[in-house]
Amino acid sequence: MKPRTRGSNLTGVYGYLSREADPDQLKELTREWPSQLLAEVESFKHAGWYPPEWFDLVCIAIASLGETEAEARRHLIGAGRAIATNAVNTFMKLMLRMLTPGLIIRRLPDLWLRDNAFGELTVVDSRVEEGLVTMELRDAPIVSHLGPVGVGYVGLLFEHILQTDVAIDVEGWSVDQPRSDRLVWKLTWSV
Repeated sequence: MKPRTRGSNLTGVYGYLSREADPDQLKELTREWPSQLLAEVESFKHAGWYPPEWFDLVCIAIASLGETEAEARRHLIGAGRAIATNAVNTFMKLMLRMLTPGLIIRRLPDLWLRDNAFGELTVVDSRVEEGLVTMELRDAPIVSHLGPVGVGYVGLLFEHILQTDVAIDVEGWSVDQPRSDRLVWKLTWSV
């Protein structure tokens, strides 16, 4: 199967980029993007499938908004939260009301596959009653900066599920190494 990602992911990250960059900066950041991406950037179909390379280009542009690694990380987390905000206000709304945190955690690999046709997400450790979940994403080096984008997405999702703040550490990402064959997110919260 050809790697691809949903339009809802692109809508979230591009929406974040267009809000955070001033118009001249946005024009400069998108200057070398493929013409097809530029033609569709304002009208992605949420359920449509798109090349993950487009998601990669948007994430690279978002990371460049930060002058330091901490600023780049903050922007990328914000982009992940933008994707999650759309999800929790649309297709996940009912699911978040009906399922327990444990059931939602078990469904995370399915949610990944719903929106991405690349990489493999697994829940490595799930101890909800102890305030700990560890997830691993393998075989997704085709997109830069998934580490902090995932922090933003998963962070907002878990805040909705658990109704509390969640701390998330990510292994396998840095500004200098934005792509990885293996990313690990460790989530902790007070119980």
